[in-house]
Amino acid sequence: MNHHSHTKQRVTVPSNHYRYPGETDNHFRQRCRRAYDDCAEAYHLFQFTWQIFGHVTSAHDQISHHKILSMLFAALRCTFVAQGLQFDNAVWVRCEEMGKLGRAAPHIHFLIAAIPKRIDLEKFCHTLKSKWHRVGGGLHKITPYDRGLDGAGYIAKRAGEFNGYSRETFGLMFSPAALARLRRMAERGTV
Repeated sequence: MNHHSHTKQRVTVPSNHYRYPGETDNHFRQRCRRAYDDCAEAYHLFQFTWQIFGHVTSAHDQISHHKILSMLFAALRCTFVAQGLQFDNAVWVRCEEMGKLGRAAPHIHFLIAAIPKRIDLEKFCHTLKSKWHRVGGGLHKITPYDRGLDGAGYIAKRAGEFNGYSRETFGLMFSPAALARLRRMAERGTV
């Protein structure tokens, strides 16, 4: 009988790869294994403590990029207002993908941070799901962020016009509040 050892395979890290502060082990290994290029957008993605992970699709196969983004922002704005928060101060990042398996409809992945501790994240997610349906959205997965599932790593693989993805189609988009927070971190030397 042939017995195989079940040891973890070691990943050789190329000398040109830099581990982002806050990057999960899983994402770093995948990035090295797949030879993804380092990119500033992905680096900055790991500077936040994410609280919500979301994935939304349209209920319609044919929908414009502008329309699905308008729907997402309307649902987010309504959710923030319902929770007593200002959407203009929202810290989020999103990336858009085109559907697979013959379905050309775009879908959006997003992360949200800096939600005050007084807000119940489960309730926030439930409200956002409801608002997404109200604006005409389709399938969704919106949950409190679980670092072990590496949502930031999943979104980071879509960063920049690197790794076979187009910046216009798949790039990360940070909210103005997220960019302002990164600017403050840079001024303090913490980024």
